Amino acid sequence: MHDETIRDPLTGCFNRRALDLIEERTGDGGWSVAVVDLDRFKYVNDTQGHARGDEVLAAMGAFLRSVCAEDATVIRAGGDEFVVVADGSALSREALQERIDQARKRTPHPFTLGWASREPGETLAGTMKRADEKLYSDRRLRDLGNTTHERRR
Repeated sequence: MHDETIRDPLTGCFNRRALDLIEERTGDGGWSVAVVDLDRFKYVNDTQGHARGDEVLAAMGAFLRSVCAEDATVIRAGGDEFVVVADGSALSREALQERIDQARKRTPHPFTLGWASREPGETLAGTMKRADEKLYSDRRLRDLGNTTHERRR
């Protein structure tokens, strides 16, 4: 498959078509997945325009690729969602997760992410689904905490 068919031209990240290749490459091996969703991205497009939204997406792709380096594959899954696929052990996932958490202060846009590690016999899509569920659970908890904090003021 040619590189241009598996790369997102806006962000330079891999696109969804690369997911099948990743699963083929890792086979029954281990992987961890982080689903990354930009917070309030629609607001950027609605108030600052789609050109600004494209700049944010490109910057976020560059940010994730630089933080992940060679330890993971960064994919733009569509819209404002990215997927980070890390091969290997829980230890390497923990190191990568810590690196992403430490880099948050220099991110081009706030984001929420959810991690999941492959369970025996699970497909990459299954692991991604669990990571996505974790992301939305964490976002709900965070938003609930912010709402409670705002009511106390």
